[in-house]
Amino acid sequence: AVTPQVTGTREIVSLKQKLKNTLKNAASQTAETAKDTAKEVVKHTSVTIGLMPYGPPWYRSDYYRPNYWERPKIEESTKAQFALGLSWLNDNNPPLDQKSNWYTLTLASGFEQRIALGAGLNFYDLTKISTDIRGMGADLDLGFIAKPVEYISVGLVTKGILTTDFHWQSGETTRGYEMLVNGGVAVKPIDPLTLAVDAHNVLNQNGKKATMHYGAEVVLLQGILARAGLSDGNKTAGLSVAIRNLIIDYAYLGGAFNRTQMIGATWRF
Repeated sequence: AVTPQVTGTREIVSLKQKLKNTLKNAASQTAETAKDTAKEVVKHTSVTIGLMPYGPPWYRSDYYRPNYWERPKIEESTKAQFALGLSWLNDNNPPLDQKSNWYTLTLASGFEQRIALGAGLNFYDLTKISTDIRGMGADLDLGFIAKPVEYISVGLVTKGILTTDFHWQSGETTRGYEMLVNGGVAVKPIDPLTLAVDAHNVLNQNGKKATMHYGAEVVLLQGILARAGLSDGNKTAGLSVAIRNLIIDYAYLGGAFNRTQMIGATWRF
């Protein structure tokens, strides 16, 4: 009677020890599995971010440049967009006896990439080259763009609202820029090509007739665009190059514009 009791006691101790060892091994394996899984997730995530493409070409409306500090972009069914811009244009024009610095503060708002409204507050700093006398003035522009379908855009802009007179250092006061209403339509028959037609001064204001402007824009390579057109019968051409956030624009204006060349740079942030 004594031997079975001792044997049974030893058997019970052995089972407890086996159970403890089994649980310990299971916990250790679970921890190792979790650790390996975490490593795989991190590894996979790193590879995914490193190979993430920049998406559609920059000229597309849905173009997006991901940066490592940004969260993934989440598209919403309804979302308003806002934009703020500051522009500076310098023009040295001896035939008009004028050097100009134009500064524009722009605010725009859009909705679902279908409708956009914008306003531009313009400040003008002019200098008469022959006398070195400076004059300053300001005015306001308002604009509207609608995109009823993906390949057609319609725009309307009113320039020179609330125009101030130019006040010169000599004490002279002259009239500011005249108010104009311009309208236009742009069509994309194929993705890389845009055709546009604009009518300037559509209301024949200030005793002047409306003028017509035609243009075409084609994407040569991703980030390189070429343009050509007719501005009231005067030939024009242009080129744009985009390098990540930097966009450089060049334009050549012939005919009545006396071979004027313009170059500009835009930084998107």
